[in-house]
Amino acid sequence: MDVTEIRPPGAPNFCLALPPGIGAVKPQVESPVFAVEPLRIAVAWRSVLSRAPRTEIVDVSDDGLSIEAVQRSTLIGFIDRISARAVPMPGNRASLAVYSRSAVGYWDLGVNRRRVVAWLDALRQTLDEDGRSDASASRS
Repeated sequence: MDVTEIRPPGAPNFCLALPPGIGAVKPQVESPVFAVEPLRIAVAWRSVLSRAPRTEIVDVSDDGLSIEAVQRSTLIGFIDRISARAVPMPGNRASLAVYSRSAVGYWDLGVNRRRVVAWLDALRQTLDEDGRSDASASRS
């Protein structure tokens, strides 16, 4: 996923989370910045995804920094696609760009935003448990 090229759809059925100063559009959520290398964030993100219900990792880039996943809704099984990329930041820090969107429908009732915020919180906790977090951004 090239975070500088994301152009969200006109429908309100997505959530974009970006690190400060990254990307061509304003995100709905600002991703936290961590005092770890990008690969460590990507590994922790895969751990978060593995614990999420009805979620499957469908692709990981050769460098391990981009992760594609799908999550199915509880009742009907609608598919949401979640793309993430660990992004290097100045000062030996890194963050995560996340683009979550519904495959069908116009309105998602805030599901994608709640997912992104919850999973970024879980990422923070995962890195904190490893003693490797120094998150320096707030939720938007």
